[in-house]
Amino acid sequence: MFKTISGIFGMKRMSVRFKINLSVALIFVTVAVVTTVYSYQSERQHMLDRVVEDVKDMTTFYFDSLNTLMLVGAMDQRTLLRDKILKRPGVLEARVNRGEPVRGQFGPGLPEEAPVDEMDRQGLQGKEIVSMGKHNGARTVTVVTPFRATENTRGVNCLQCHTVPSGSVNGAIRITYSMEALDSAMQRSLWYDVAVKSALFIAGLIVVSLLLGKVVVKPLQMMKERVKDIAAGEGDLTKRLDEASSDEMGELAHWFNVFAGKLRDLVMEVTGFTGKLASSAEEMAALTEQTSTGVRKQQGETDQVATAMNEMSATVQEVA
Repeated sequence: MFKTISGIFGMKRMSVRFKINLSVALIFVTVAVVTTVYSYQSERQHMLDRVVEDVKDMTTFYFDSLNTLMLVGAMDQRTLLRDKILKRPGVLEARVNRGEPVRGQFGPGLPEEAPVDEMDRQGLQGKEIVSMGKHNGARTVTVVTPFRATENTRGVNCLQCHTVPSGSVNGAIRITYSMEALDSAMQRSLWYDVAVKSALFIAGLIVVSLLLGKVVVKPLQMMKERVKDIAAGEGDLTKRLDEASSDEMGELAHWFNVFAGKLRDLVMEVTGFTGKLASSAEEMAALTEQTSTGVRKQQGETDQVATAMNEMSATVQEVA
């Protein structure tokens, strides 16, 4: 994987500082994206669960308010109650579905109190419905809560007014709630969170870059220059790197100093050997010169002897 990333970004041609900064950036972006997405999805689900509970509470409040109107003989005001609930922020739909026992006893009721779809019909069968939907691109929550007539339904004896068997479903409250405002607020919070994390990341990257420059890059550059000077034959092997730190850079500087010291000793040894060799060569040259002089002198003496012998031979011939 690292080779793939290196190939994509051409990391072999980059400086150490850039490589580390890029690695930190990739790790941060990956972690930030994963945590942000997870947090956002988790918060969306948490908000959805909270909204479902709130809408359920609204249906029970609607039912309790209807019970109150019934007890005071003001059921003809139930339309006003419905209008007030519809004026609540986010409420798209609020209806009372009349059950068969109530229709049989008190009539069909208002037009909006008749079931209109399968969710209404299931609610009148005693099933609590929680359904997610969309409205103008925004999430919605629809809750259908059935209410049964019993001797004690939320503190009220329904059987005093309703001549039905205990447990009969007298009706169901349906409320649809839009999460558009909540989702918009969450998205604003998300972008704010992204902006804050990005600012912190940039600040952190600057700090990391400065620390890298002091702790890693600068010592490496000094070491590079020393090695470069040595390779070019112009290095001063008596100079040493700072090895005061106890980290890997300090250890590297220590062993480089050891290497430079041994290399200096080797160079001095070679220099001494070269000096001795030069001295021996000079002595040999002097000896050779002396030998050549002796040979020339011997040759001269030999020539003189030969001349003398020639002269003596000539004299002998004359005498003869």
